[in-house]
Amino acid sequence: MKFGTLFFSLSLLIGIMLPNNGVPTPASCGPIHNPDGTYTFSRLLVDPTGHIIDPNGCHVDLLGVNSGGAMEGAGGGVGSGGDEVLPINTVVRLAFNERWYVSNVYVPNQGMNYQPWIAEMVSTYESRGDYVLLDADTAFFEPPCGGSIQFCPPEDQGRLDYANPSSPYYQNPYQLEESQGIALQALAMMAQTFSNDPAVMFDVWNEPASYIFVIPNTEQYRATWMDERIDTVRQYDPLTPVFVFSIGDTENLSHTQSNLVFDFHVYPNFSGVSPITGTSCSTTEPDWTNLAEHMSTLESAGRAVFIGEWGHCYDVPTYNTQILSVAEEYYTGMAYFAQPDLFTSKLLNQNGQFEQSDYSTLQAQY
Repeated sequence: MKFGTLFFSLSLLIGIMLPNNGVPTPASCGPIHNPDGTYTFSRLLVDPTGHIIDPNGCHVDLLGVNSGGAMEGAGGGVGSGGDEVLPINTVVRLAFNERWYVSNVYVPNQGMNYQPWIAEMVSTYESRGDYVLLDADTAFFEPPCGGSIQFCPPEDQGRLDYANPSSPYYQNPYQLEESQGIALQALAMMAQTFSNDPAVMFDVWNEPASYIFVIPNTEQYRATWMDERIDTVRQYDPLTPVFVFSIGDTENLSHTQSNLVFDFHVYPNFSGVSPITGTSCSTTEPDWTNLAEHMSTLESAGRAVFIGEWGHCYDVPTYNTQILSVAEEYYTGMAYFAQPDLFTSKLLNQNGQFEQSDYSTLQAQY
């Protein structure tokens, strides 16, 4: 897993030390903490060996959380969940509602409209030294709750309305997560807004797994629609890495654009009430062999890999050991799902201790 001759030569010129694993590690990679407390961000790129690097050829460790909650409910929040005090946090994956962004809906709990609210969230995370990965997620019609609006829509509100004969949005396809038109509008607007900000990147389609394709015969267009989303961002922001949900080798490798990062969601195998958070959850056993094969194929093709969602509710120790091993082998970044599960009364619980130990191990490797 060594960089090419160009990056090796560059590393010599700028005094980068090369550890045994061959990944360049200078004294400072990623966000630079300035004396005045602000941060300076390098625009990232994917090198020919499938690593996320800065312009100096230094591997940047994107290790962080899913946070914000801006795609559902009251439109999310920052500053109260604890991510600002995580010992290691260099990226926040921020899911958003495409329709709320295009219509610039009012967010009662924030006293502002949705576009400036997203901009404020981005600015807040950047002020903490975090890259921000804007994640295109929901598209339902219901507004954020707060004030006189009591109904708080969940993440799957679009699919619930589509299937509910009593809903005013019954069988309205434009509220679904597969709705391409509203997604392209939102991505175009956001890419134009943030094109000059090297800290902002895009995950152009949250999780286009089979379950979201409600309309018959639409799943066959997934790869084509994913290309359209990638190209829409690149039209206005040609330099930023674009994150793409990983489906499988054949479909992954059909995307030929440069600077792509493939996003894997890998949850623990647990069903019941978490002994850590006290909440109920149910997930299934990851196929570790399949996961490794896909990551290896992508890396061999010069694609970067990223674990955009991991953990959640209860991090079974054997699962935690396995996912750390995968991350070490393939030099992946990671974003924990979801940030509130790391804290109990704003103190790191066992989930949080696992996460921070894992990230410390990965930082030392990178």
